[in-house]
Amino acid sequence: MKAKLIAQIFNNSLIYIVANIINAALPLALMPILTRILSPTEYAQIAMFQAVVGVGLGIVGFNTVSATGRQYYEHKLEKEKLSIYIGNATLIMLISVAVCIIFIWLGSRELERATDLSIWGIYGALAICVGTFFIQLQLVQWQVRGLARRYAVLQIVVAAATAGAIVVLVVLYRWGVWGRISAQIGSSVIFGLLCLVYLRAEGMVTIQFDKAYFNDALRFGFPLINHTVGALMLGVADRFILKDQIGLPGLAQYVVAAQIASGLGLVYDAINKAYTPWLFEKLKKNVRSEKRNIVIITYFYFVGTVLFATAAAICGGWLIKIIAGEKYADAATLIGIMVYGQSLFAMYLMVTNYVFYAKRTVSLGLVSLAAGFFNIGLLFLFSHFWGATGAAVAWSVAMGARFLGTWAIAQRSHPMPWFSLGKPSAV
Repeated sequence: MKAKLIAQIFNNSLIYIVANIINAALPLALMPILTRILSPTEYAQIAMFQAVVGVGLGIVGFNTVSATGRQYYEHKLEKEKLSIYIGNATLIMLISVAVCIIFIWLGSRELERATDLSIWGIYGALAICVGTFFIQLQLVQWQVRGLARRYAVLQIVVAAATAGAIVVLVVLYRWGVWGRISAQIGSSVIFGLLCLVYLRAEGMVTIQFDKAYFNDALRFGFPLINHTVGALMLGVADRFILKDQIGLPGLAQYVVAAQIASGLGLVYDAINKAYTPWLFEKLKKNVRSEKRNIVIITYFYFVGTVLFATAAAICGGWLIKIIAGEKYADAATLIGIMVYGQSLFAMYLMVTNYVFYAKRTVSLGLVSLAAGFFNIGLLFLFSHFWGATGAAVAWSVAMGARFLGTWAIAQRSHPMPWFSLGKPSAV
């Protein structure tokens, strides 16, 4: 039985990793084309659009997709109850969208100035967020059920369709920035609708207001707003700050480095997606010897991510020349810094699982928010003196701070023998 479980998690991990690598490889495969067709200024405009999408994804749905995944373990054999719960998460998403529409309408001029996008581009970003909500909802339901192949197929098909639309609109029709944006809007909306239809057909979504489920999803997801805001300050705030500090061409160098380094993040996220269901099952059993084994595996993983980052840093300059071209050569130094930030992100993912398992999302949100403010403070200071290099250092340091803070919260939420491996009965 134990060997079978190990084989299952290995196979699922491999599937998630391959899917995420393909998902990451498709945009990277387009980078040599886009960086040569588009000017650095246009490329930076696309980065600003992606930053707006990132902000929207943090708001739309108030993180209730995560709540539906956690609820699966509580109502594993009660499909009808889970369906109603997911329906109430969908109602919360619709309310959040209405709030976003009002906010965009009232602050349209300020938003246009801050993002260098038209109001229609901002509404387009919101449409992407709605479509992504249903895509993620479907992916999470397959993930918690261990249906890794279905998860991988959907993820790859969405990425491939988006990439294909970009080639048609940007390369063939030369629509420039709006070709890239339109491709993403179309892909997200179409596949979001398809996922909604499938979820309804499978009886996974029942739109029936239930006060208890509505409040439970909101209690789980809404405290994560702090976590989401912190993540946004770590993930997209640098775009807005650097746009004013070094201009769009300089921002393009930074974004290219960040996108290439993020390939590691996607691999780490894939590993964590496969690992989480197995971990939750082990934590539910609450066996001390198994907890000790989990800690040992985690420490080996930490070391592995640092070694992987070192190899990526050594190859950074070579990757930049091949993927983005000579005009982005300045980004090589940035990659050498940001891959270590991605290593710290991998460590963060491993320890944050314990916080989610214990439902201590309020504490997690506060740690993320603190790390986000720390990052912004460092960004203003470091980028003032060292430009994009300073921003890369600030981001990596803040990622380390978030990892350490989350680790401390994880230990309080669900104690593990992190520092007592020599004593098997310590926890």
